[in-house]
Amino acid sequence: MKGGTAWRRLWLVVPLAVLVLFGILRMARWEPLNAYALATGRSMLDQDLRPGWWMRPAVSRCQAAPPSPVSSPRVQARFDRLYGISALVCGDVAAGQGALQAAVEATPSDLTARLLLGASNAIAGGFSFGDVQSAGGTPGATALANLAQEAYDRGDRGQAVRWLDVSANLLDQPANFDNRTYYFAACYIYRGGGKPQASLKACERFVTINPSNEEAWYSLALTQSNLRMWPEAESSLRKAQDLEPSKIDVKEALVNVLVRQERVQDANDLFEKAQQETTVDAQAALSLTRMAMQLNRCPEAHTYFQIAETNGSELLLQQTSRLATRLQAVCP
Repeated sequence: MKGGTAWRRLWLVVPLAVLVLFGILRMARWEPLNAYALATGRSMLDQDLRPGWWMRPAVSRCQAAPPSPVSSPRVQARFDRLYGISALVCGDVAAGQGALQAAVEATPSDLTARLLLGASNAIAGGFSFGDVQSAGGTPGATALANLAQEAYDRGDRGQAVRWLDVSANLLDQPANFDNRTYYFAACYIYRGGGKPQASLKACERFVTINPSNEEAWYSLALTQSNLRMWPEAESSLRKAQDLEPSKIDVKEALVNVLVRQERVQDANDLFEKAQQETTVDAQAALSLTRMAMQLNRCPEAHTYFQIAETNGSELLLQQTSRLATRLQAVCP
């Protein structure tokens, strides 16, 4: 009986001893990280940093201390994240960017590292700390895409493209796989910004996640046309037309694509149909003018141009003014 009790006690002691040993080893493994974290935190306190600290880097006051390499990838990732934060505090954006990139690659689920990496990428791309703060401090793909659209709308295409380039760094996050705001913005901004291949990739993704959207297919067709992908552009426009049969912009683009493929009769048939089906306001008249010019149907071109010129708003009159020179060259 006593022997049985001794064995039972032994079976209780052994697991406890294993747990204690495991705890000691675990503490030993994490101790360097804890010490580094304390040192980093102490450095931040010494710099009198407050909320929003990394938006105001203390470039002249501190220097981030790189951690020593460790064998555990998980622990190393934590070191990298802390070092990245410390480097950003001190204004060393390149070092912070590299450390945070390493942390994200080692632990893709680390959302904090991902958000800080997005911000450091924005700064490395030429934006100020204030710009990043205006995007929400640690900007996501949607916030950056919205900023890109705002920049594009005010005519700053270069900055719009830069915002999108930064936003693209965040697209591998599960939450952004179907980010319609980003892909829609990238589709037309990259096209207008002289990056047609990037535009094509974004347009194709936008169509994949939004196949019932006429504007998605139309935007894809415009990019395909820029790349002289005429059959593909026609296919996209046919899908847009199926979704929105009355859209005059789609018919205008389709006439252009048909002419480019030397299918002039098909283009003329489409133009005839468009004239019959379209209620001719000033905007439609501009589209019909351009379609007639494509087909060298000068009498109709002049007729529709006069309608647009007579009835257009101030914004349309600006378009009419630009079109007048082309019309005079094509149909003198």
